[in-house]
Amino acid sequence: MKIEINSCNNIEKGEIKICEDKLNIKYALNGIGKSTIAYALDYTINNNLEGLYSLTPFKCKANANSDKQIKPSVKGERINGIKSVSIFNEDYVEQFVYQQDELIKNSFEIFVKTKKYDENMEKIRELTSGIQRAFKGDGKIDSLIEDMDNLVSAFGKELKTGIHRSSKLCKALSDGNKIENIPEGLEDYKEYLTSGKKTIEWLKWQQDGKSFLDMSNKCPYCAVPLEQGKLKIEKVSEIYDPKKVEYLNDIVKVFDKLNKYFTESAKEKVENIIKNIKGFSPEEQNFLREIRKQIETLKERLSYIKEISFPSLKDVDKVIDVLKGSLIKLQYLEHLDTECTRNKIEQINKALEDTIAKAGSLQGEINKQKNLIKETIEDNQKGINCFLQSAGYSYEVEITAINASYKIFLKHKDCSSIVDNPKRHLSYGERNAFALILFFYEVLKKNPDLIILDDPISSFDGNKKFAIINMLFMGKGKFCDKTILLLTHDFSTVIDIINLKHEINPKPVTHFLENKNNILSEKLIATENIKSFIDIARDNISKSKNMINKLIYLRRLFEIDKNKNMAWQILSSLFHKKSSPTVLKENDERPMTPKEKEEGLESIKKEIGGKKFVYEEELKEINDKAKMIALYRETSNNYEKLQLYRIVNNGNHENKIIKRFVNETYHVQNDNLFQLDPSEYEIVPDYLISFCDKDIKKIEIELKNQK
Repeated sequence: MKIEINSCNNIEKGEIKICEDKLNIKYALNGIGKSTIAYALDYTINNNLEGLYSLTPFKCKANANSDKQIKPSVKGERINGIKSVSIFNEDYVEQFVYQQDELIKNSFEIFVKTKKYDENMEKIRELTSGIQRAFKGDGKIDSLIEDMDNLVSAFGKELKTGIHRSSKLCKALSDGNKIENIPEGLEDYKEYLTSGKKTIEWLKWQQDGKSFLDMSNKCPYCAVPLEQGKLKIEKVSEIYDPKKVEYLNDIVKVFDKLNKYFTESAKEKVENIIKNIKGFSPEEQNFLREIRKQIETLKERLSYIKEISFPSLKDVDKVIDVLKGSLIKLQYLEHLDTECTRNKIEQINKALEDTIAKAGSLQGEINKQKNLIKETIEDNQKGINCFLQSAGYSYEVEITAINASYKIFLKHKDCSSIVDNPKRHLSYGERNAFALILFFYEVLKKNPDLIILDDPISSFDGNKKFAIINMLFMGKGKFCDKTILLLTHDFSTVIDIINLKHEINPKPVTHFLENKNNILSEKLIATENIKSFIDIARDNISKSKNMINKLIYLRRLFEIDKNKNMAWQILSSLFHKKSSPTVLKENDERPMTPKEKEEGLESIKKEIGGKKFVYEEELKEINDKAKMIALYRETSNNYEKLQLYRIVNNGNHENKIIKRFVNETYHVQNDNLFQLDPSEYEIVPDYLISFCDKDIKKIEIELKNQK
């Protein structure tokens, strides 16, 4: 599919091709716009207009309020067919991995929950579905569990004897029920004290007003003379604590909700205790403790049965024993053995008995699921740890069951304990490696339509690079037959993948990205385009129309061949603009003898296809700055421009960084053993040539002024 990118950062306009079900490698120098491509595609596919518009070039942001403002866009005839994308970049490393207590979030989703896992879980759910239907069929059971839980909580911490003094129950009833038993002298407040929630609000209002009693001899509520009313007001505050009344109301409400589940005898005793004027006696406390224990037992049994599923049964040797042991024997919960309770318990027990009849099948499915999880975890652990070992890392991972889920932890080979803060211990390269391998497993799980890898492995050494390439594209469970966009500035990665193309899956398609004047284009890189510099030099000697360019490549050919013969000495003298050839050896320079010169000239003539070569004539050409500048202007590729610039200006750029780059490019020891032909691919950045252009223009002006 063809993708057109417009007005995104430094890409004014560009077109790239993404082949479906292929590994699309886009090799480019830094600053070309690789990350911009990644973000632009990500934002477009996810319909994130805010993100896409954040890529607006700065020159366009100046006209942000204009109706004619140019906005970023990504178009393509089939891009709408891409529904999902996963992108590996710095954002992924920072936001997704290296949690405080584990290596990655969603470990269960990524490393355990496979399609087969879901299929097995569905079978287990079907076998236990009768239990769930029993709970759903009578929604009041959930309310019953909640009410029982509230009542148990009201008892507070369990003691060997009595009821905990800090519990809601004790605070509400230990001094008696003053709502049912209003003290003498406060009868006039009955309507206020028996109004439920409003009673609490009224008591708070009473307490707030009490602080104003000493301001005047008039009532702060009604402004009539206080007289005896003051004592009454103070007595209300002394006897009634709004918080205790609130606890009392809550407990009465819960007991009322549970009333139908109590036997008549229990119901009567509970009512007497709640209405008691003097608080509860030791005997009454013991009875309440019995009520609590039986309610707690029933609540725990119901809660456990409701959650019967794979997580609760996975560590059980005999499922049938657990199911039989879960049957509720209501006759032993004598305070709750009522018709209402029995109706609900019978439904639950019936569902359990139906499940017991299928216990054999359930046991088999649970065992099958346990084995699947074990195999999946072992396989994933082995895959990750084999990569870490082969890449030379001293770490390994461990996927561990935590409650009903799983987490992946990091361990160092020298220590058995878990690394509690991976980000603090791992180096930059190690963090990237872990992030990439975890991304790999996440993508295998998500199976997106497009995978984008933004410069994922350029920071690694050779062995680690190959280990990652093997994991992603050659190993078991690799990114097989997926559509992948790999953006990189590392040419060794390109070489490795192209050389291994018969073992790589998906099959690679490689392009070189160029960005000239903010116009992005790409050029195919085939296997035959990756050459040794010896072959590149010979090809360019043959096809160059200009003698100076032929000689530039010839000098580099001799140098890379480490053949500093007389021919090399002549060319070196020529490019250093010496009046006659010299011989330089170990910083000792002497004039070249006629015989040596003849030998060198003959060698040069042979290498340039028998063409005539006269040292003095070529020296005259090189010293003619106007001719060299004209040749500089005529030359179409940046690499040759850089060589000619050095001849014109001797590499004397005022910027030390530019000067160093020019000089290093001139000397062959910095060339790759295998590379792209610099006459066909722009391996020299445009920004360097722009510096050279400025210098060339200055020299042109100086030449004109000299005339």
